[in-house]
Amino acid sequence: MSRKGGIISGGFQPLKAPDAPTIDSVSAGVLSADVTFSAPSNTGDGTIDSYVITAKQSDGTSASATASAAGTTSVSLTVGGTTTFAAQALSEYGPGQFSGFGNSTSIATGQELYAWGDAGEGRLGHNEDVDRSSPVQVGSLTTWSQVSANNAQTFAIKTDNTL
Repeated sequence: MSRKGGIISGGFQPLKAPDAPTIDSVSAGVLSADVTFSAPSNTGDGTIDSYVITAKQSDGTSASATASAAGTTSVSLTVGGTTTFAAQALSEYGPGQFSGFGNSTSIATGQELYAWGDAGEGRLGHNEDVDRSSPVQVGSLTTWSQVSANNAQTFAIKTDNTL
């Protein structure tokens, strides 16, 4: 065994962790994203046990999800805006290479709200008493999270929990 420039040759070889997976595509949803990824071509010296998909959100925080196999995994997010994604494979010999953040997408923070029907007493939220036979968007917001309605009134809650 000889030592050359800090490298030991002719003896022990460390076990190799897997290379980085490839993120193939990202499909944005409302505070979520479906990330499709491929296994690395070089799985290292062991078997890949799982994958970690990490999202770097627009406010600098991160969110992650794990998967037992390559494919599509849903990542739940806490904020909207531009989000980037990275992937890493984990094997019995430890975490593999990190793919680096890329594949950015814009994440929606809520849903548009539409109303139609009898507009009497402002029931539709359009600030007018004009009946509508087809859906019309209520305001320009896309931050609605929950709607409750009956024959006489409708209530909608925004993602910031205001009515």
